[in-house]
Order: sequence, then C-alpha cells, then structure tokens
Amino acid sequence: MTWFRADVPPSGGGGTSFDFLANFENENSWFLSDEVIGGTTATFIAAYGFYRNYSITGVDLSTIEEVKVQGFYHADRLKSINLPNCTTIGQEAFRDILYAGNWGQTTPVVINLPKCKTIGNSAFYGFRAGGNNQNYPYLEFHLDALETIGSTTFQTSSRGFLSLYLPKIKTLGDSCFASQTFNDTLRLGEDCAEMKQNCLNNVTATNLIVEATTPPSLPGNNGLGTITNIQNIYVPDASVSAYTDSTNYPKWAQHSAKIHPISNYTPSA
Repeated sequence: MTWFRADVPPSGGGGTSFDFLANFENENSWFLSDEVIGGTTATFIAAYGFYRNYSITGVDLSTIEEVKVQGFYHADRLKSINLPNCTTIGQEAFRDILYAGNWGQTTPVVINLPKCKTIGNSAFYGFRAGGNNQNYPYLEFHLDALETIGSTTFQTSSRGFLSLYLPKIKTLGDSCFASQTFNDTLRLGEDCAEMKQNCLNNVTATNLIVEATTPPSLPGNNGLGTITNIQNIYVPDASVSAYTDSTNYPKWAQHSAKIHPISNYTPSA
C-alpha cells in the first residue's frame, strides 16, 4: 500500500489536495473532479472520481463518508475495499467491476463497509470476483449497519457471496440480489420491513433467514421472485403461522413448503 497525494485545482481558482492510500498495478492515469476537498480529511469520493480506472487494486480510506455516483465504476482491478467510516454508497459506485480477485485465490475478496447505511441503485451491479469459474474467490461483504439497498444493487450472474448477514436491514430494493449466488445463507435482521419486487429472483442459496416477527411486505406482483434455488426459509418460531397465512400474507404463503422455524436452523460447520 502506498500513500498518494491528489492535487485538485477547483474551477473557481485556488487549490486543494488530499492524501489517499491505494494499491496500483501500473501508472495509468486516473481522474478526480474538483468536488474532492479537504487536506488529509477528505470525506467523499467525487462522482466519477475513479471512473474506468484500470490501475487501482485496493482502497483503504478511513475518512471517507460517501462514495458518489460511479465513483469507482468499472475500476476492474479492485481487489479490496476498506471504507470503515463510509455511510453512503451512491448509484453505480462500484458497478461492473468484473475482475476483482485472482484466479486460484483461496481467500475471499473483502469489501468492508461496517458503517454503511444506504447503498444506491446498481451500486455493485455486476461486481464479481473474476468471472463464473469456481477457481475465483467468493466475495465477503461486511455490512453491519446497512438499512437500505437500492434496486439491482447486487444483481449479477456469477459466483458471488459467502454467507451474508444484514442485521440492520429495513428495505431491499427491486431485484437487488437478482441472480446472485450465496455459498450458504442470506440472513436478514429483525427490522426488515419491506422486500420489493423480485429482490431474490433467481437467487441461489441453501438458506434464507428472516428474523422479522412480522412478515416483511412484498410490494409488486412478483413478490420475492422465482426462488426455486433457495432450499429453506427460516423465520421466528412464533411467526411461522403468519408467514404461511395465505389470507394475510399470500405472497409468503406460496413458499410455505420451504418455511421452517428458526430453531430448526443448523449453521454450516
């Protein structure tokens, strides 16, 4: 890892600079808008800041609180992301990063966003570790504070996540995990209140755990979408009857054969 200083002359005159820590594979150019501000305390990555940058391989920025629209769009060689104080990820911020990780890598690609509360539409659309082949690593996301996921945010069709737990999630956007693969389990916390249309369409996972005692609303005609490749749905023991109630929660009840009390769930070794 190396410290780099970016000098950004704003259009109105004067100047500013900030330092950032990053890995580079070569010396290709990269771009920042004049929105980036603040000595060594820059608080956001400007819109299009690293747009289509093919050099940067990792970011480790403790002061960043927001990544704006397409901040790292198609920055194909990113292999690690550590933004420990970032609370907001903008639309398409990490979209179409196609080659994260290395062939044969045995450790996952880690995306550490422990304080992030909001992730915008298509922010990680197409983000994948190298492609579809099993010789590429899984993705390991740390999203401990995440509350809102936009539409198509994590949609992809390649090898994807290790198990993912979203303890603070409230709203899942349309098709947000469509065609995504989980090594084992997707777990949603007790505050989950809304899962928009097709949010889990064509997802592959052994288990879906929903900790909410009241079944989250499923607006739209298609509910969760096609979940043929999700084997089990675990919900709070006292709520099984609600999730399988065809009168009050018909979109959940159509999956009643897969719904089980959470006390029956056995974590993988």
